[in-house]
This record gives sequence, C-alpha cells and structure tokens, in this order.
Amino acid sequence: KQWYQRRVAITAGVPYKGTGFHRYVFLLLEQDQPLVLSSPSMCSVRDRTVNVPELILEHGLTPYALAFFQSTWDEHVGPCLARELDSDEKQFGMERLKTKSEHFAEEEFMYNEWKKEKSTDCDSALIPLL
Repeated sequence: KQWYQRRVAITAGVPYKGTGFHRYVFLLLEQDQPLVLSSPSMCSVRDRTVNVPELILEHGLTPYALAFFQSTWDEHVGPCLARELDSDEKQFGMERLKTKSEHFAEEEFMYNEWKKEKSTDCDSALIPLL
C-alpha cells in the first residue's frame, strides 16, 4: 500500500562539470491536509526554486526532518540532464583561488595606486597663497 501521493516531481542534482562541489538540502515538511501545488516546469532553475519559508507559512507546514549532502560532477550527469531536463551538459572552468599572500599583495598594490591618485588630485587642487 502506498502511503504517500507525489504532487511535485523531484529532479536529481545535476552539478555541471567544472563547477566544484554542490550542497543539497532535503527538508521533510509535515502537513495536516493535502496541499494543492502546481507542478512547475523543470526547464529552468527559476522554475525549480521554491521559497521554503513562504511555503511553510502559506500552508501551515511543520519542519520534520533535515538531511544534506555534497556532490560533484561525474559521468552520470550528462544522461541525467538529457533525461530529466532535456538539456545538454555544460562545462565550466574554475578560476584558481588566490593564496593569502597573493590576495594581500594585490590589495596593497590597489591601495598604493589609490593613494597615488588621491595625492595627485590634491596636489593639482592646491592654490598658491600670495
């Protein structure tokens, strides 16, 4: 016997190649009565996004359980995208994060350039007093 009725389809997580780790959160919400929800189109991220606090308040739901995990790209993503979202797999490159010393060296350089610019602006604005 089936003790639930699916109202909205769930799409598997699909982290694109080159985007690093993705974090997924599952929130189980308890309800007192059946909900009337429209099944969103699964073609875009905007259509698959839900404002959870608004949903909880609007339907009087109670958070019941929480689970989460991390995932990254693997060879199953392409077929999943094709099957679930009728989409091709995209690939993204990632920029290497700067080391702490690189970050502070860049900050110092930018600050010195700003200081030079400010001192030049102030020098040209001086009017000699006679």
